[in-house]
Amino acid sequence: MIWERESQEKPLTVVTLDFPDADTAEFIGRLGCDGIAVDLEHSNPTAGELSGLARACAVAGVPLIGRIRCQERSVARCLDAGITILQLTQVTGPADVDRVTDWAAFPPDGHRGIGRARANAFGHHPGGYPAFVESVRSDGIALLVHIETVEAVTAASEIASRPWVKALVVGAHDLAASAGHPGDPSHPDVRRLVEQATACVAGGDKLLGLSASSRDEAVQATHQGAGLLLLSQARMLSRALASVLTGTTEGTR
Repeated sequence: MIWERESQEKPLTVVTLDFPDADTAEFIGRLGCDGIAVDLEHSNPTAGELSGLARACAVAGVPLIGRIRCQERSVARCLDAGITILQLTQVTGPADVDRVTDWAAFPPDGHRGIGRARANAFGHHPGGYPAFVESVRSDGIALLVHIETVEAVTAASEIASRPWVKALVVGAHDLAASAGHPGDPSHPDVRRLVEQATACVAGGDKLLGLSASSRDEAVQATHQGAGLLLLSQARMLSRALASVLTGTTEGTR
């Protein structure tokens, strides 16, 4: 994936699987998006299912992204499955990012353990464990950090300074809840926080991520400077179905 803003011809598009399934991941991956995200914050696929999703994405030629909270077990699950792009939710400050970095890096840079897993070809990585560790050290892990708490907005510049952070994703709905206005992302206080976070990202070298599950939302997000668009499987399906159902109603008039 192209993380450098100046090298992009258009924003990256990532589809979040609200209903994780390997066949669906491969199907959507072949449609032209840049990545598939599996929501591990609100779903709990087994280790085998997670590996299956990663294989399906590899077949489709797109990376699988793990959407997780900043918890050591969640980080380890993704890394063992061969997922090297982590989408971090409910971040409150740079300390959360530093903890994830520590869990994801091998000693002496961090405290990641070595074991047989899909990530290292189950112990048969070319060149053995030394080559695998060196590949992780040289390539790193890409972090897409959600700015969806009031604390994170305040610390956005410091969060963006962390070396593995590639994008800051501004989430208006969770930000509304954090600001004391749940379900009201259009509240003036929330809009100010979104503008503050967006301006902070726009002034730096990291990508701005925004939600966009329709053409109009994609156009608006792109005009706002987004270099990363997050599309929801559930939202797109519900909108498409609603549109068809509306058409059937209008057709009977």
